[in-house]
Amino acid sequence: MLSEHQSTEPIAKSLAILKRVPQLTNLEALKKHHNAILELNTLIKTTLQVIDIIIELERLSSIHGINAVPLEQFPVDVFWVIITIVAIVTQIECLTTDSDKRQNLSQFGQKINIIISKLRNHVAECAILIG
Repeated sequence: MLSEHQSTEPIAKSLAILKRVPQLTNLEALKKHHNAILELNTLIKTTLQVIDIIIELERLSSIHGINAVPLEQFPVDVFWVIITIVAIVTQIECLTTDSDKRQNLSQFGQKINIIISKLRNHVAECAILIG
């Protein structure tokens, strides 16, 4: 059944394989959870972008000695990344067990988008300083 949905729902297939649970491999479950799966996928990708930018800023700081981000800001951003990952895992668990106790991920998405915008500005500032 996984092979049937591989081309049409690769995100759902990945999620089902990851959890080793067949609930998200049938077409009915995919239709039921389609929006939630797309929201999860977007939030996962954005959270990974935040992690990548934090790593890039750390690299720029160590190579060029540039501190474009206040030191107290990294722990706050990392805190939000961790909380968002916990929310993502909880949502995946709710989807794979077909629980109705899902949470609203929009607040996490909004916060992560604010963080990513701010961090991208810091990367741009670093690029200007490096010249």
